[in-house]
Amino acid sequence: MPFLKRSSTEFLKTASHQITLHSYESTFNFRAVGISDADGTVDFGFPTSTDSVSGSIIASPDSEKIQVRFLSLATIIRDLSLDTIDYMKMDIEGAEYRVIESFSDMAPSFLPKQLAVEFHHFVDGFSREQTINPVNALKDLGYKIAWTSAISYEVLFVLV
Repeated sequence: MPFLKRSSTEFLKTASHQITLHSYESTFNFRAVGISDADGTVDFGFPTSTDSVSGSIIASPDSEKIQVRFLSLATIIRDLSLDTIDYMKMDIEGAEYRVIESFSDMAPSFLPKQLAVEFHHFVDGFSREQTINPVNALKDLGYKIAWTSAISYEVLFVLV
């Protein structure tokens, strides 16, 4: 059984416990859902290698899969009655491509002012070319690249 599957329930318990322990309940909203471009359920594949701990919406045909509930950013914004997003971090194992595509359908006032993204063009199922389109889409929405990691997987965008 992959590491992620064995520990996912424990992870959720630990995350909820840490939020309570540090009195973040009033400022931190933890939800056991994925984020994507649309609401619904998606096949989420577990890693096939014991060296990996991250599952993905892009899974190899032989990976074990479960159905995971996903919400769009627009739904999360509505459900939480948010007026603005100051900072958003996306390390969501391939779903970042879909979420970024959905930004063009959002009201500009709901776009995150700062957006940190880990792109996954270094894993099977994604290419560097596939990363260029969302980066250009973000630039078209008014984002500028403020920082990139040394290996160019992580990128910080700032809305100007």
